[in-house]
Amino acid sequence: MGWNQNHSESERFASQAEVAARAGRRKRAAELYREAAEAERRALAAIDPLKIRTLGITAVSAVSLYYKAAERAAAADIGQRYLDAGSLPEFAQHQIREILDVIRRERLDKEAKSARVHRTGRDSRVGLAGQIGRKQP
Repeated sequence: MGWNQNHSESERFASQAEVAARAGRRKRAAELYREAAEAERRALAAIDPLKIRTLGITAVSAVSLYYKAAERAAAADIGQRYLDAGSLPEFAQHQIREILDVIRRERLDKEAKSARVHRTGRDSRVGLAGQIGRKQP
């Protein structure tokens, strides 16, 4: 299949995902977003390298769809790969960087929430990412 067929398939899955999300079916929506992202990834592989604008739009779409599918690692991987290639138009670079920044902030927030302070008697115990250290008052 070429770009047009894969992109159309991606749009169909994304539309179904939106309906599922509005209906509160989050797991199904994530599955459909993942299918849409995979179709968009296949569309990326089929793009004529001279169609820079189409490449940019499709790369942003793939990264965004992986993000919506809660596939943060896949979104970051594909986004960084296309940024590193240096062939994206400026608008696409900007949009992908914004998504990657959101992913980084979410990861940092999650790490910060996993840090816990436990007080036991005269000792304070601080746990960060599964490691415990003692701090005397």
